[in-house]
Amino acid sequence: MIWRITKVIARTTFPSVFDFLRRALNYEERIERKVTRILSGRIVGFGIFRGMKYVSSSRGSKYLPKLLGTYEDELKPIIDRIIIQQPKQIIDIGAAEGYYAVGLAMKCKNASVFTYDIDDNSRKLLMELASINEVGSRLYIGGPCSPEILSRVLLKGAFIICDCEGFEETILDPSKVLALEHCSILVELHEMFVEGVAGTIKKRFVHSHNTLEIVSKEKTLMMYPHLANFGLRESDIDEGRTTYNNKPQSWLYLTPKEV
Repeated sequence: MIWRITKVIARTTFPSVFDFLRRALNYEERIERKVTRILSGRIVGFGIFRGMKYVSSSRGSKYLPKLLGTYEDELKPIIDRIIIQQPKQIIDIGAAEGYYAVGLAMKCKNASVFTYDIDDNSRKLLMELASINEVGSRLYIGGPCSPEILSRVLLKGAFIICDCEGFEETILDPSKVLALEHCSILVELHEMFVEGVAGTIKKRFVHSHNTLEIVSKEKTLMMYPHLANFGLRESDIDEGRTTYNNKPQSWLYLTPKEV
């Protein structure tokens, strides 16, 4: 009843805005149905995790880029390298619905995967994603992570992927988590939440790790000719990442110098 009343108020008070939102939602529903029809279901059709069955929604990021294989494909060389290395332990901090956690569990069949996320709905979707891809027995799903929790589970030689909205400054601290000095780390930086976090992390690992910075790029349809028959807009394949101080979002890939 409340939703119906809200729609009536919106339609009568802001008719142009209401119509725009309605058309945008209808388009998203239509293009999602079209993509899943071409792919024969909710399944990752291209990219590193091609063939991974998928859940009905995405948490904290756009949905279609994951099915289409364009999601964060700047990181493909890094993820390919991790798959070749076949780490025995993978830790995903800020795992959302599990795109990387489940995808890597499928590719690294002897790895134990530990995931952490503060959001209940994300963890529920992650459990579903792990189940439909039959990797649930090797995957631990936890709530908020901390340096203390990480210290208890982290093994030397693990691969850590971290996307936790600025909390990377707190958790990626080798003075609190000693085993970090012996692990490979891929961290998404959030300068918009913690200014200077990139410099802080680089400084902490300057003696123990080699550092590579990867910068996000805007996706265009010309970059993906194999998607030409999908009838997509560029907004369907691009994650719509924000910039901070006119700089694009970026990641740090840290590898131990001892390896």
